[in-house]
Amino acid sequence: MGDTGPTPQKRWYEHVIVAFLAGYVFAPLGIYLMWRYQSWPLWVKGGLTAFGLVAMVVGTYVSTRYVHVL
Repeated sequence: MGDTGPTPQKRWYEHVIVAFLAGYVFAPLGIYLMWRYQSWPLWVKGGLTAFGLVAMVVGTYVSTRYVHVL
């Protein structure tokens, strides 16, 4: 009757945990995976993207300004 068959499985890179881990290890990849494969509201994606970009800029500034090589 209304049987449409089995639900398709997500590929490994479409899972939420992969997007989070990729965002932690390599932020641009995590941001791409989040925008491409996650069905989160726009404000969540935008907020996480802004946070990631600010963290990258601040991290670059701090590492070049305050870290001294012995």
